[in-house]
This record gives sequence, C-alpha cells and structure tokens, in this order.
Amino acid sequence: MTPAQIRNEAAKKLNIFGEGQTLRAEHSADLDNAYSEIHAELQHDDMVYWSGSADIPTRYENAMIALVAHARASKYNVPMERYNQITLEGAGIPGQPGHAMRTIWKLSEISKMGSTPIENF
Repeated sequence: MTPAQIRNEAAKKLNIFGEGQTLRAEHSADLDNAYSEIHAELQHDDMVYWSGSADIPTRYENAMIALVAHARASKYNVPMERYNQITLEGAGIPGQPGHAMRTIWKLSEISKMGSTPIENF
C-alpha cells in the first residue's frame, strides 16, 4: 500500500467518508500529516525501515492504518464506542499497547534479529 492508501483506509475507519466518496482536501492533508508524524516517530525508534514516501510493506499495513486512525480519532469526534475500538486496535492505552503497536514492535524485533534461528545464531 502507498501512504495515500493508508490515509484513505484510516479515513474509512474514522467514517470521514465512505465508498464512492472523495476525501475532502483538508482531511486528506491532515491524515497525510498523521501518517508522516507516526512514520517519523517509529523510524526514529528504529521500528520501521522504509522511507516515509515508500510503499508500506504488507505486514505493516493494518497496523499503520490503525495508528493513523487512532492519531485523529478524537479530532474527528468519533463516537465513544468506536473510539475505544480504534484505541485498542491502534496505540492502546498507557501500560497496555494496542494491537498495532504490538505488531510493529514484533516485526521490528524480527527485522533486527532475523526471522529464522540460523540468522540469529
């Protein structure tokens, strides 16, 4: 997926727009900024290895969508039940990382250590 596709999928999670609709320019720019901020932070922490404008590796796609949606959920007044779901899917709560953060952490550890025992030897 491209960063633009991640943005569009996050917008769907936030119910900003649906199938067949066009994302408004200001929402598009805001979600692009959210992706850039998240990517920069994860890259700084050595948790992702691709450039900000590059395609997102398949294994990271759902996690990045969840993190972008979580980053803007309160801004777009997502209903509380949906907000809680997005939070648990995304960054999580203090002391309890969300599914996306656990996935990225696990994938970053695999990429640092290698994915097979012989690579770790």
